[in-house]
Amino acid sequence: MEVLPEGWHFLPKHPEKNIKYYRHILIQEGSAKVEDIMNKEDPSVVLYHKFNITSFVSCRDWGQHPSLLKTLTGLKSFTGSDLHYSYYDYINAFEKIAGKSSKELKDLAQQLLLQSEELQPQEKGSPASSEASANFDPNDPLFQDSQDPNDAYRLDSD
Repeated sequence: MEVLPEGWHFLPKHPEKNIKYYRHILIQEGSAKVEDIMNKEDPSVVLYHKFNITSFVSCRDWGQHPSLLKTLTGLKSFTGSDLHYSYYDYINAFEKIAGKSSKELKDLAQQLLLQSEELQPQEKGSPASSEASANFDPNDPLFQDSQDPNDAYRLDSD
């Protein structure tokens, strides 16, 4: 008895999130190059895929909240509509396609993060402080670091 659906290498949680779906995510994000190695006697038969990881996009560099969806180009759903993916699908793509575990991806992301920090100048102050803001104005009350939380309840204050 077969446990996996025909043509699948893992048990799918969603029928349209197959190996092609994950492959297209990595290619679209510029994280991988995939080359089909064809049978020389029958060029219509793929013997295997040559898979090269070219980069890894960290959550910080994703460009939007990790749960927001991006549109997958070059691949449509069974009904012909657009497919979408999040950063979490991107991470799952490495597990499904490259066989990289979450731990290996975390280590890779940490290495890339350290490398990118070495290349970028360090900011002054904490990223959460108003001084780190590009719009910092010390006279603007919206940029005060510490405010009395009870001010809103004082009836005699301005």
